[in-house]
Amino acid sequence: MLRNLSIGMRGPDVLAVQQGLNIRKQPQDRALVEDGVFGAKTQAAVLAFQRRNNLTVDGVVGPRTRAAIFPLAVVTVRAFGMRLRQPSLLSFGQSQPTTPTFNPFILPPLSPTILGYQPLSYPNLTTPIATPLLAPPPLLPLTLPIHHFEISPGGGISLGRKPDLSFNLTLSGIVMIGDEEGNHQEFSSGIITSSPGVFQGGDWSVGWFAQLTHVEQLGRSGNFSWQPNAQVVFGNTPRPFLSVTASPANVQWDLNKSLSLSLGGPSVTATFAPEGASLGWGLASFGVVGKFN
Repeated sequence: MLRNLSIGMRGPDVLAVQQGLNIRKQPQDRALVEDGVFGAKTQAAVLAFQRRNNLTVDGVVGPRTRAAIFPLAVVTVRAFGMRLRQPSLLSFGQSQPTTPTFNPFILPPLSPTILGYQPLSYPNLTTPIATPLLAPPPLLPLTLPIHHFEISPGGGISLGRKPDLSFNLTLSGIVMIGDEEGNHQEFSSGIITSSPGVFQGGDWSVGWFAQLTHVEQLGRSGNFSWQPNAQVVFGNTPRPFLSVTASPANVQWDLNKSLSLSLGGPSVTATFAPEGASLGWGLASFGVVGKFN
């Protein structure tokens, strides 16, 4: 049986209450000193917590107040998986039928720390109680300063056994490395989708891409720029693939701050898929680039 806590008491259970109150304090409240001593400041924090949660305002941490500070949860999860064959949408070849198959699977057991709880020992209890984590897990923060976003419909003429034409649409976030008005580099990442070939057919592809572009301003007007780039795409067609493209001869013309036209020359693409690797050549590419914040 857990003891009721009030002013003047000491112990690890008082420390746990102080840590729990610090986690649930309001932004304007000052944090308690976590020393395991139930003093006047701890009592004031308990009273404020009880008022906010419609509890009996007596400054005593009893069963109801303790349950509000340390809520316990029991979760039962049952999941079913479904795998579909991806149809080749709007392809110029023969479409594939969609045949769903259901495969139940069992989730791995989830430990208390995975669910956001950790065991905490209380006096006079032989079994620890799973309580909310008293400190956030250490995470490595990773943020990128996105300068703006771009949406770009376009197309390309590819060389193979026969020339072909396809279209694509990209949505990306742009990280600016250097002054936008001068020569600089841009890192972009986002989603790209490409259509089948107009003449040879094929599959639609959807994938994630990352691209590094060098922007070299041409002329004094600043409206034209040379933008060689390298791009990596990981996607599905519907089979998974990885492709790397180098485009050394792209030129972009800025109509205004929000709209640009792009034209690219020859490019080379190496593609790696389960059935093997291949090397392709692009004759030209073209597109419209819309910028927004």
